[in-house]
Parts: sequence; C-alpha cells; structure tokens
Amino acid sequence: IEQSRQQRKPFFAYIATNAPHDPFHDVPEELLAKYRKKGVASALRGDFPNPEKRAEDLARIYAMVDNVDQNVGKLMQKLDEWNLANNTILLFMTDNGPQTTRYNGPFRGGKGQVWEGGIRTCYYMRWPGRLKAGTVSDRPVAHIDIMPTLLDAVGTPLPKDRVIDGRSFLPLVGGKKVEWPDRTLYVQWHRGDEPKSFVAFAARAPRYKL
Repeated sequence: IEQSRQQRKPFFAYIATNAPHDPFHDVPEELLAKYRKKGVASALRGDFPNPEKRAEDLARIYAMVDNVDQNVGKLMQKLDEWNLANNTILLFMTDNGPQTTRYNGPFRGGKGQVWEGGIRTCYYMRWPGRLKAGTVSDRPVAHIDIMPTLLDAVGTPLPKDRVIDGRSFLPLVGGKKVEWPDRTLYVQWHRGDEPKSFVAFAARAPRYKL
C-alpha cells in the first residue's frame, strides 16, 4: 500500500488471516494471559470432556480475535496517516460462524450448519468519502457480491464473457431508498466439488429461509 501511495497508483490488498482458527498456537502471550484471567470459558453451558483444555482453547481464540482487531486498527491508522482513508474502500468480513462452541450473539449454531449462527456473519464497509457512517441494510448479501460492488465503485463494467452470480450492493449502503430485486441465495456445507444428499443446505430469501 505504501509503495502504491508513493507511486500515486491505486492499490488492492486482500488480507486473509488464518486467525481465529485452529491450530491455536502463535498467540501473543500478553493477550493470552488477558483472556486466561478473564475466564472466558465460564460463560459456556453444557458438559465438555476436557474443560481445562476447553478453557485454554477459548482463551487462545479470543486472544486471536483481539490480535486481528489490533492489526486492523493499525491498518486503518496508516490509511489515516497517509491521507488515503477518505477514498479507500475497506471491507471487513468473515466466512462463517465459529467453529467451536462459544459466544455467537443471539444466533443459533456455528460453522458447518445453516442456522443463522453458521451462515450469518459480520460484513462491514468503510468509505468515508462516499458513505455515511452508521448506514445499515437488512438485505442479505454474500461473498459473490464483492467483485461486482468493487467494480461498480471504481466505475469498471462487469466482464461480458461469463455469467456473474453476484450483484453490486453499493446502492444499499448509499443511504437512499433504492429498488433491490429479491433473490435467493443458496448455501451448502460439504467437502469437495459435488454437493451431497442430506448435508446441511439452505435457500435464503430476504424474508424466509428454507
């Protein structure tokens, strides 16, 4: 990013962290001590075969989340220092719900399940020069919408030589009432390239989910 800034060129940075995910190692010791002290496992309900290991794993997971949070903060601070924040689109998202039993807000389920706790995740967009802070949309969007949205934002047409599954959600976050045709998003949890019978599957429309 700094090199692009010095050359006065646009940049695209895709930052995919492995955290928070197993294996639960390489966690900053000061953060790990913080969450060990907090006793984060005490909020869990139910019986676990190895509660001591469970408590340690949870402390490590929350330390990882804290670490990601701090580093995203460093990135945002640098964008401010370099006077890039106003005209930089920042997307923050995750791919699925938690893979272990832990706090998941009001949502049921987790990774590998099609309840809200498995497929409904955070999706934040920051663009100070264009978008009003605090704007919220209740329309479902997905990872397939990222490319059309970013291309729309920079004024680049979609490729014509292939079918594009997603659509730009830029109108939804613009703060104005817009026509957004209903659609159905499909989710299935399986390994490999072929769907499997009787494996978690959902069809998600704006109001209902099957």
